[in-house]
Amino acid sequence: MTIYATGLSGTIGRALSEGIKPLKFSENGIDRLDLDGLKSGDVIIHLAAIVGESKVIDNYELAQKINVQGTDNLAIQIAKLEGVRFIYVSTGHVYGPANEPRKEIHDTNPQSLYAKTKYEGENCVLSRFSELPELSLILRIFSIMDRNLDAKSRPALS
Repeated sequence: MTIYATGLSGTIGRALSEGIKPLKFSENGIDRLDLDGLKSGDVIIHLAAIVGESKVIDNYELAQKINVQGTDNLAIQIAKLEGVRFIYVSTGHVYGPANEPRKEIHDTNPQSLYAKTKYEGENCVLSRFSELPELSLILRIFSIMDRNLDAKSRPALS
């Protein structure tokens, strides 16, 4: 098994980059040459995104291309490869406001443009892997960078 990832230059990617093979990513997906080496049992972690509300607002068209269209194009490519697993890294912000800490079972309610683009990306992955859902995983990571994050928007500890 080989682990590949998009977005290794980002905050999470830099922490994970040791032992992970990089994939160049664009709104068109990844280069065909990069896909040629993938085999059953390999894993793709899709980290590449325009992250944060201000960056999405400042360049909404690019955020749509990368966070939604690019994720969809990548999911289409990977879903065609037999036995390759796909992990899409999303955000806990897709849950929206709450009266209690967030758990996976809670309904989604994205409020920001950033959360909406990531949620649309989630739906692309679910759609493209609908025939083989066991080959995909959506990982919602809660922000550790936003010191002003309301306590009710944080994950539950139990």
